Amino acid sequence: MNIIYCHHANHILQNDLMENENISDLEVKDATLCSQLISKTISENGLNIKAIYTPNNNISKKTAEIINSKLNVPIILDKRFDEYRSRESESWVECQNRIMNAVKDLISMYDNNDTIICVTSGVNIAGFINVAYGLKSSRNAPFLNILSCTPILFKFNK
Repeated sequence: MNIIYCHHANHILQNDLMENENISDLEVKDATLCSQLISKTISENGLNIKAIYTPNNNISKKTAEIINSKLNVPIILDKRFDEYRSRESESWVECQNRIMNAVKDLISMYDNNDTIICVTSGVNIAGFINVAYGLKSSRNAPFLNILSCTPILFKFNK
């Protein structure tokens, strides 16, 4: 089973919440280039894309919609891929666990020959890496910065 993790288009945060952020022309270009790269990867590797998962914030949803313009698969909103909720008293370890549980659920839901795309924020990459390498969540896990619309292919064996 494959999951293509994709960071949403970068943006200038106009307030503390991403839910209402608009997507700029530059971000549309980033997402369009990402869509082309993912389409090429799909065709070269014969990937069977089943769905795109994204949190319910504007920047992630808009990026997912642009990527999906060539794929026409369901876009599924999943709040487990939301930003780090430190303002809501979620610890960094709890954040990693939330994301890891979401990734494990997706792996269990799909067949080995299926691929899904997760368009989400950079903070989520830690959970994907933890699951891919069998790591446990940790206070010391790095808070990684991921570039705009960077797709990363993870292969998971069930």
